[in-house]
Amino acid sequence: MVVQIYGVMNAEDGALVAALGADQVGVVVGDRDTAWDAVTFDTANRIFDAVGEKATKVALTLSTSLNEIASVIETIRFDLLHLASGIEHVSAADVGELKRCHPGLRVIRTIPVTGPTAIDAAMAFEDVADYLLLDSRDPDTQVVGATGRPHEWSLSAQIVSAVRRPVILAGGLSPDNVRDAIATVRPWGVDSNTLTSRSDDRTRKDGELVRKFIEAARVPGGSGDCHG
Repeated sequence: MVVQIYGVMNAEDGALVAALGADQVGVVVGDRDTAWDAVTFDTANRIFDAVGEKATKVALTLSTSLNEIASVIETIRFDLLHLASGIEHVSAADVGELKRCHPGLRVIRTIPVTGPTAIDAAMAFEDVADYLLLDSRDPDTQVVGATGRPHEWSLSAQIVSAVRRPVILAGGLSPDNVRDAIATVRPWGVDSNTLTSRSDDRTRKDGELVRKFIEAARVPGGSGDCHG
């Protein structure tokens, strides 16, 4: 089971999360007015330098501008680009264009699981995205990601069965519920942000929660089938 930890905002936490055994370390890049946990390009590179070769480095952008996304691609030293803007703003055709212009680019595409239409959305991106990440939308703010809220796992399970790409399950996952989530959805990987952050400072990761999350996700018999 691949474990991805998000919400890393400094080099110290990047090194910590990688040392604890996370397979993928996620950093949100951009302006703070777009996401509370966004960091500058320079900070992202310092975090990824601290991670080194211990984990796959994932850069998330919420930008809807292909030119701005290209700046991320050209400036940040990542392994995977995570496109998390609304699927109505960055289409499958846009992802295809980015990959055409940047050979070798590997992409994670966020799919908000808000109802049965999420299945169609996931299938629309499976030919251009290398991975799909299924996440929750806050019903009040309409923000997708970092909500601390699970979504309907039965829908996520249907998506895993319907697509040919590896699927990462996100949305309100914690050390307490990740095993149940894996058993229900059987994803390729799991992701945690909010519920592995410190309760007194959400800009910092809680090493003990990260450790427990990784251990729970990798309990023998708790991993899902391999997809993709």
